[in-house]
Parts: sequence; structure tokens; C-alpha cells
Amino acid sequence: MKLRSIPLIAFSLILSARGLAADDALVLVTPGIEPVSYLKDGKLTGMGTDIAVEAFMRMGKAINIQVYPGARAMSMLQAGEADALFATAKTADREAFALYPTEPIIDQPVSMFVLKDSPIKYDGDLATIASFRIGIMRGARFSTEFEDAISKKLFTKIEEVTEYQQNVQKLEAKYIDIMIGPRLSVLFAAK
Repeated sequence: MKLRSIPLIAFSLILSARGLAADDALVLVTPGIEPVSYLKDGKLTGMGTDIAVEAFMRMGKAINIQVYPGARAMSMLQAGEADALFATAKTADREAFALYPTEPIIDQPVSMFVLKDSPIKYDGDLATIASFRIGIMRGARFSTEFEDAISKKLFTKIEEVTEYQQNVQKLEAKYIDIMIGPRLSVLFAAK
């Protein structure tokens, strides 16, 4: 597959207002996105998990990490049911109720993937790809421009899935023309 990057999305550790002040073990939630943070053989693993565990260990904070779907994890943080969330993107809406570090845990550029022999070219103008069948992950965050284009219904053929692996299969079967997602996660799903 050939890829083309569009503006960056960063996976961050975000804290609720009470997070670092708690004396008990902190509840961390994550949406379980490969290869950042995911369950493998019943054990939570991934580079984001390793970084979060190390960061809280260095702060002397006990943690309990739980995996939930992204929307549920975010609502838990917002409702105060979780102290921190990691492996998710920073947005202005989320900054209203959560604290972000100045540096993201992992930068993952959002990329467009097409089959190697695809004639599709992206020149930075989203209108040039509007007629193609585009696969995205339900609830995923993209660039502001792409999200605005979706809300304004520029794209008429958006296919949503719950896992990147599904879109990899759809792309290989030519059911979609373009797949959009975080580079590391998509490449991990494609392997």
C-alpha cells in the first residue's frame, strides 16, 4: 500500500481534574488501539501502555488500566469515573474537561492509504477525493479540515468500521478506494 499523510493527530495521556491529586490507585482507561495499547492473550500491551506505566511509576502513583471503547472511555473521564485516558487525540472540546501534557505520548500522523496500483492522487484539496469510497474508523478523530468536510457532507461515500483491520480488508477487496487512519495503527493492522 502507498500512503499520503495529512495533518497530525497525537495520542496523548489526558488527566481528569482530580487525577494526580488522588491518593488511591488511579483508574486509567484506553480504547485499546493497536499497536499503542491493546489486549494480547488477555494482557494489556503496546508502546503507549509501556509509556503510561513507566510515567506513573516514576511519579509514584499506583494505577489500574482498563480497556473500553473510545466513546465510553472518554465519557468515563468526563464523568470522573476514570482519572486518566491515553491513546486518544487532543481536541479543543476535550480540553474543556481534561488536562493534556505539553508533549504527546506518541505522534501518529493520520494517513491516507490506497492500493499500490491506485491512480488516486491527493493534492491537499479534499474536494479532489470527495467522489471516492472512503473508509474510516467510527468515532476516530482526523484533521479539522477533514472533520469539517465530513460534517458538511462533502464526502458522500464514507464507510465506517469498528476496527482498522476491517478497512484494510475492504481496501484489499476494493470495496473502498481510500482508507484513512493513524499510520502506525493501520500498518499494524495491515501486517
